[in-house]
Amino acid sequence: MNEQPLNEILNKIKATETIKIYIPSLKADLDFKPLTLSQQRNIIDKISTTGYGLVDFFVNINDLIKLNCLSNFNSLNTIDRVNIIVSYRRQLSQQYGNIDLQKLLDKNKSIDLPDLKKTITTDRFSFEISAPSLVSDSKANSYLISTYKDEKQLLGGLMVNEICKFITKITVLDSNTEIDLTPQPSKNKWAIIENIESSHLKEVFNYINDIRNKEEEFVKFDDDKVDIGPELFIT
Repeated sequence: MNEQPLNEILNKIKATETIKIYIPSLKADLDFKPLTLSQQRNIIDKISTTGYGLVDFFVNINDLIKLNCLSNFNSLNTIDRVNIIVSYRRQLSQQYGNIDLQKLLDKNKSIDLPDLKKTITTDRFSFEISAPSLVSDSKANSYLISTYKDEKQLLGGLMVNEICKFITKITVLDSNTEIDLTPQPSKNKWAIIENIESSHLKEVFNYINDIRNKEEEFVKFDDDKVDIGPELFIT
């Protein structure tokens, strides 16, 4: 009996069905490919004890979402990502500790989102800010990892990286100079942001905290919480 070609076997077993995942920013379901064992393994293999372990996890998750999302990937942001992660974990098992993940996902559909875009003005600057898209999040995180991975102190770098993700445009008011950060490479964004006085960024930090706190709502059910990270996919 002749051996069946591997490609033929893989084509037979490859999933053709899709799963629907609720996207909070769109208030709609999108079609995704199901999580494969290979993808689950790749997530688990990225478990790290380094200071940037979670940052690396988000880069890999963003890549997975891009591969599996069948439409509108460029419109997805970091709030959407949390619900997508929980949905994929639900695919593996409905129970996470004391949390019924299906009930959590049903609850998440009723969460109201803050403004995903905002303008903040100080006496010197006007900042256009927004919840980071997964595209900009990956670019920023990849730069942080590749540039500062050998440094022991990453807290300050993580702070600057967060601001770079959220600010999309700066206007210098006294000269009416607009600086569009979107096309700038990450190195230039860091240089620009780090030369702004910290006092002008207070409201930007407040907005960042608002978005991150909102992301937390998508992993909380009663008094319990889903811990987001590669360990979540060990079942």
